[in-house]
Amino acid sequence: MAHGIWVVDFWQNWCPPCDKAEPVFNSLASEMAKKYGVGVVKFARLHINKNPKIAYKKKWKTKDGAPYFAIIKDGKLEDFEWGFLNESDFKNNLNTKIQPLIGP
Repeated sequence: MAHGIWVVDFWQNWCPPCDKAEPVFNSLASEMAKKYGVGVVKFARLHINKNPKIAYKKKWKTKDGAPYFAIIKDGKLEDFEWGFLNESDFKNNLNTKIQPLIGP
């Protein structure tokens, strides 16, 4: 996650909102690849309990709950989205946060 733009889904297997978010997260990854090109925005899922050193980094707020979606550019946390309510809001919120990082 050192270079480029990443969206990381921090999830846990006991979390019902994480289960709901997974197919939408995967769909958004496909949409972004079609819109901006493959690899411009990279998507990854990270299990919080299996990767605590990454998940609980000082400035990342995964300790506040899951799902937590970190938007990272060149290794720096740029923004985040916490929780999952519905597909439309989720996609709109992430698109709004990612677009400025990509540029015109």
